[in-house]
Amino acid sequence: MKNHIIGRVVEFHKQHYIVESDNSLYKCYMKGKKNYATIGDWVEVSKESYDKNCIVNILERKNIFYRSEKNKIKKLAANIDHVIIIAATKPEFSTETIANIILESFRSKIDVTIILNKDDLKEDLPRSIEKINAIKPDEINIITLSAKYLNNQDINNKLIHVLSNRTTLLVGQSGMGKSTIINKLVPSANAATNEYSKHLGTGKHTTSYTKIYKLNIENSFIIDSPGIQEFSIGHIKLNEIDKGFPEFKNFIHTCQFYNCTHCHEPFCGIIQAVKDNRIKKQDILYIKKLLKNIKKTKTVIILFFLKD
Repeated sequence: MKNHIIGRVVEFHKQHYIVESDNSLYKCYMKGKKNYATIGDWVEVSKESYDKNCIVNILERKNIFYRSEKNKIKKLAANIDHVIIIAATKPEFSTETIANIILESFRSKIDVTIILNKDDLKEDLPRSIEKINAIKPDEINIITLSAKYLNNQDINNKLIHVLSNRTTLLVGQSGMGKSTIINKLVPSANAATNEYSKHLGTGKHTTSYTKIYKLNIENSFIIDSPGIQEFSIGHIKLNEIDKGFPEFKNFIHTCQFYNCTHCHEPFCGIIQAVKDNRIKKQDILYIKKLLKNIKKTKTVIILFFLKD
C-alpha cells in the first residue's frame, strides 16, 4: 500500500514509538487503544512525516515477554530469542524475582542466561552464587563479571557467544549494573547510570524507556528496559507452571492426576522426587507461593487475555 512501510519498534516511550525501517527512523503513534505495540514488534506504519506517523498493524509475533505489576499485565518485549537476568553481589537481589523471570522466559520458550555483576566483591561472591544456584535450573549458566572493569577481552571471552545472532532482553532489579554493561557493549548508548542507595540497600531507576541497540556483532541486538523492584507473574496460567521447571520432565509422567499442582496431591511424582533428593525442595516451596499469587489475580488474568 502506498505510503505504508514495515519496520521494527526500536524505542518505546510513554506516549510514542520509534520505528526503524530501511535504516531510517520514524516517530510513530498507535492507532486505537485496544492492542498496543511493544519493543521488538514488527509493525505496519502509515507514513506521513518523521514525527507524524501511525502504527496501523502489528505483524504476527514469535513470542511476547510479559510481567505483572499491581494487577496490571505489561508487555515487556516481543520477538526475542534470549533473556539475560542481571543480578549483583550488592545490592541484595531477590531470588523470587529471578525465579519469576526464569519461569516467564521458559513459558515463552526463550533461552536464559544469568549475569552476576560485581564479582570483584570477593567476600560476597560465594554467597550470591549459592543463592542463585538454589533456584535456577541446571541448564542455565551463570556468568560472573565486574561491569565497572569490563574490557573488550572480557566481552569477547564471556559475552560474545551468548549474544551472537540473537535479540537479547536485559532485565534486572534497579542498581544491578545493567546500564553500565550496556555502555560497555554499546559505547554510543550513553545509558544513564547510578549507584544504588546504600541507605535503603536498593537500586535507583536510571532507564526511563525501552530501547533496542545494535551490537557490533552480526545480526545481534540487545534491549535495555527500565530496572524493576519486583517481577510478578500473576498472568501465568496454572497449566503453564511446569514449563518453568525443566527438571520435572523426568518425573511428571508419574503423577496420578493430569492437573497435579505438585503441592499436596497423593501419588505425585514431583513430591516423591523431592523426597528422593532428585529435585530441589525450593522448587515446591516456590510453586506453593506461586499458586497463591495466581489465585489472587485470576480475575485480572481472564480479563486481560479476553481484551488482548
